Amino acid sequence: MTWCNNFLVAREVLYLCKFGIAPYFADQLLEKVRSSSNYVLLFDETLNKDLQEKQMDIYVCIWDGNRVASCYQSSEFLGHARAVDMLEIFNPVISNLGHRGLLQLSMDGPAVNWKLYELLRHDIAHSTPLKMLEIGSCGLHVLNNAF
Repeated sequence: MTWCNNFLVAREVLYLCKFGIAPYFADQLLEKVRSSSNYVLLFDETLNKDLQEKQMDIYVCIWDGNRVASCYQSSEFLGHARAVDMLEIFNPVISNLGHRGLLQLSMDGPAVNWKLYELLRHDIAHSTPLKMLEIGSCGLHVLNNAF
């Protein structure tokens, strides 16, 4: 019967993490991003080997005091996704964080990602006169090479 007890404890811990701790940290991240003047969204798609589905991880970068903080935002399972499908995932994230503060979208270089960038830039143009920086697909490589 110990395996049954271990299973029940594991379910309780999972429930506590997902519905107790995770929302707290999500609110803390949202508050930090909203209080900063700008933020950068980063995303990467990789194959989740266990599920055999494409997984897109979204991160947020902000200035936090005297350092840059990169924080995990969310993950979505996509399958074979087009740019418009990816935009449907990004829209709620960006609307929660605010269009005005989005400084740049950092990504790898496939054509579908550039199409997403264009769609996102078009959507943001309707809500704010500010524009995202366009410094290539991966801002980290471009800025690192500039130094």
